[in-house]
Amino acid sequence: MKKNNNRISKHLPLSLIEPFRQYRNYATEEEDAILQASIERDGLESPILVHKVAADRYGIIDGHRRWRIVRNLGLGTFMRCFLLPTTISEEDVAAVRFELHNTRDLWTVSDRRRWLSRIRKRLHLRTNAMVIEALDLPPDIV
Repeated sequence: MKKNNNRISKHLPLSLIEPFRQYRNYATEEEDAILQASIERDGLESPILVHKVAADRYGIIDGHRRWRIVRNLGLGTFMRCFLLPTTISEEDVAAVRFELHNTRDLWTVSDRRRWLSRIRKRLHLRTNAMVIEALDLPPDIV
């Protein structure tokens, strides 16, 4: 288990990880097939982002498709995760998920800074750099 101030990287049992209740899969079958082929070929390259929802339960914030595919392929009983060091509300999970999945390609630098600021407040982090690190975002996002 690796730990920093913004997240903990650890392998969690798949049986203790649960999807976000409001999760909807908008990916096409083709997109899922491409992701599955990538995971089969290269393994899981990006950990999923989770938060603690109970003593022995973790809720997915980001990475539902990766979690589902790894579980369905039977690629093991553990999954590499980034665990947020604080508990956040279901409302905050929904807000963070929306922000993470909203199309960022057309955003201006100012839009991205506002986005990072909103997530920073929801995750109770002190700086945008902490958000970038916690969510494993590219450093040049702003």
